[in-house]
Amino acid sequence: MRGNSSARTVLVAGNCFADAKQQRASSYCNPGALAAVLPPPQGNGGGGQGTGKGREIGMVLAIAGSVVGAALLIALAMVVVLRRARRQRPEATILPKSPAATPTNKADGWKAPAKATQKIITTADKRHASQAARVNTLEVPAYRVCTLEELQEATDNFSSSNLIKTSPLAQDYNGQLQDGSRVLVRCLRLKPKYSSQSLVQYMEIISKLRHRHLVSIIGHCIVSDEENPNIASLVYLVSECVTNGSLRSHLTEWRKREMLKWPQRVCAAIGIARGVQFLHNLTAPGIVQNNLNIEHILLDKTLTSKISNFSLPMISTSKNGKILSETPFAVHEDNDIGSAQNAAQGDKEDIYQIGLILLEVITGKPTESQRQLESLKAQLSEALTEDPDRLKDMADPAIHGTFAVDSLSTVAEIALKCTTGDPSDRPSIDDVLWNLQYSMQVQDGWASSESLGLSVKSQA
Repeated sequence: MRGNSSARTVLVAGNCFADAKQQRASSYCNPGALAAVLPPPQGNGGGGQGTGKGREIGMVLAIAGSVVGAALLIALAMVVVLRRARRQRPEATILPKSPAATPTNKADGWKAPAKATQKIITTADKRHASQAARVNTLEVPAYRVCTLEELQEATDNFSSSNLIKTSPLAQDYNGQLQDGSRVLVRCLRLKPKYSSQSLVQYMEIISKLRHRHLVSIIGHCIVSDEENPNIASLVYLVSECVTNGSLRSHLTEWRKREMLKWPQRVCAAIGIARGVQFLHNLTAPGIVQNNLNIEHILLDKTLTSKISNFSLPMISTSKNGKILSETPFAVHEDNDIGSAQNAAQGDKEDIYQIGLILLEVITGKPTESQRQLESLKAQLSEALTEDPDRLKDMADPAIHGTFAVDSLSTVAEIALKCTTGDPSDRPSIDDVLWNLQYSMQVQDGWASSESLGLSVKSQA
């Protein structure tokens, strides 16, 4: 303000600068009181702007935190799902390249590891085998301990109309449980020295005879002697029922053989090898001499092969300084397993039987005599080394046009090796399974290329 300062008037009355007479109360002049009566900030200036920015930052942080939290929850859920899927994932169908495998030796006629076939089983191998066993038991019914009353009801009190076959020491019956499932009930007599309690550990092993490629044992019942309740006299074994016929019936009956082309035959052979591998590795010593007659290989409605009539586990005992393996059932003679050679012979006998099955899978015809077998082996060996077209002619006419020649030759080679005269020259079950899986891979590759070729021709 411009002007004459002498004309300026300043009022000092009624404020804190006045003299004592006109001084207001001390509470009015107190700085705290002055601060208390300051009006709140208005508009967008000053402190209001700071508060707005604080709110915006808080909102941004809250949104960011929510996004990060949601992402962490999604990641955690994915980890859980992947772990569960990994646990439930079946055996891989793609065969990895075997580090010990060598190319086909045409002079020898089969594919085999470069080193000796004897394998040292490590802890990791056992863990892998047990995991594979768990996977294969997922598809079979759970094991249970049955009562005698349940089995009497299932078999109509063991009626003769349900009797399948009988012998002095065992009887087999058809049965149907309360849930409607059909079963086979086998009655086995026990040796008199076994008590009910001593059988508990043995029956735990029996309960593990459940596998996708076995006619699995799914239950049992122990019956004590009437005069001596502590002594067990009978054991009933309950098995699943497979009613779709045998592998041989699917190879010989014209209505069924059309269902079993080459890919299905190789799958059935792989299933047999997996079942035998399971039996050989379940116990020590393994379950061997399993009577692998092709009539005992059953197929279910999905054409999954299952081994029936396999051997039961043995109990190792010592007698006169020798190690014996014996069964508690009065159905077999005790076997001397004092040497590794005797144990290996039972193992190699199963391999020989697999070879016979493979030969019939290829030709569609059974070998009814040793002379006929040797003639067939000679023809196959000559065809493999000199004339692949002849090998195709030897194959079952029902599978012509459905196989890759390399797949067929791989199975023929391993079949010849399995049926060699010297048991020590026969491959292990692991080698057999590897070659069959390799054959399936070759077949799948051939089928894919054939499908691609047909697709290209149709588009041309």
